Amino acid sequence: MIEPHHYDLLARYDSVDDVAFSPAELELLCTILNLKINSFDATRFPEYRASICHALHEQNKIMTELGGEFLNRAKEGSKLEAANQLIQNIGKIRSPYMLNILLDLLCYNSDRKS
Repeated sequence: MIEPHHYDLLARYDSVDDVAFSPAELELLCTILNLKINSFDATRFPEYRASICHALHEQNKIMTELGGEFLNRAKEGSKLEAANQLIQNIGKIRSPYMLNILLDLLCYNSDRKS
């Protein structure tokens, strides 16, 4: 499960220009975003950071689309229809980050009264 401080780390890499090279942080972020980078070299840090930012933006875009459609269907129709839409699109989930967003969305929606 992704912890709150992981989101802080993602935000820091996405927004702060003076992030220091940290192989441990890079390894964690690559795991969270399912990036296939196995070793880290300080001279390639800008590339790693660009890959992280790109993956984060692409995955957020997909989750915004899936989440928006889910919420619209849940509001207009049945929760079962909304959940079915997510199941049909589960192949778009590519990382633990995306799965965590999906689970948060499902938990949030199931806690709401119909």
